[in-house]
Amino acid sequence: MASNFEAYGFGNPKTEDERAERHEQKYGSRDLPPRGTGRKAGFNPIGALTSIIPAETMAKYGVVIGAIAGAVGAYLLMKKMGMIKH
Repeated sequence: MASNFEAYGFGNPKTEDERAERHEQKYGSRDLPPRGTGRKAGFNPIGALTSIIPAETMAKYGVVIGAIAGAVGAYLLMKKMGMIKH
């Protein structure tokens, strides 16, 4: 069985029925929003790093880079919540 990544990415979108079925599982309704109106991009430290770091480097050091990105994300969240005052 193919993963969702293999089955639906890169020019092979879900059918309307597949979208409706998944939407109903998550939200209890088959009324679909228009395509492209789903989750909006926000600041994602890991996404920001992976977009500027070469794939070979990510393959070698991904765990370390991910830990750093997680720490940066936690710091920014704590700062936004007022837990850090500088």
